[in-house]
Amino acid sequence: MVLVGSARTEPELDTLLRRTDPSVLILDVDHPGLHGLALSLRLKRRSARPRIVLHSGRGGSRLTVAAAVAGVDAVVAKSDTEGALLEAIRAAAHDAHPLPAISLDAQAHAAEALEPRDRAILAMRLAGTSWAEIATALRVSAATVYERAASMVVYLTAATRPAEATTAAR
Repeated sequence: MVLVGSARTEPELDTLLRRTDPSVLILDVDHPGLHGLALSLRLKRRSARPRIVLHSGRGGSRLTVAAAVAGVDAVVAKSDTEGALLEAIRAAAHDAHPLPAISLDAQAHAAEALEPRDRAILAMRLAGTSWAEIATALRVSAATVYERAASMVVYLTAATRPAEATTAAR
């Protein structure tokens, strides 16, 4: 594992990603400069690489559900040990998905909070369905699915916090 850099703004991050092509991106959602889940969603729309590990001072099922919708590969609380973060980075680098399990109650609660048209997207994203597959199944454009997912992420997190991005594990 090699740390290849850090970024405080989205243009810095774009440059860093193009220059280094990392396997894993760590988003620190408590640092100003970037918006973690919204940024994750944009990055995942462009490419499945890099894997994204969300490092957050807050947690809970709403954040985990929103992270799953956004395509985040792992969520690690800042209160966890450094070992937990390293474990999540390694797992994400090897295409494992250490996203915390989302209980059926949490899934139902999230679905109830959303507009009816978004519930199918939520269910498919939680099942790991790709954007293209969701668009085909719902007979809408991929752009429409993405727009709805972006709206869901904002709603589920209630207020997105800024993030700093650090890339690791090339």
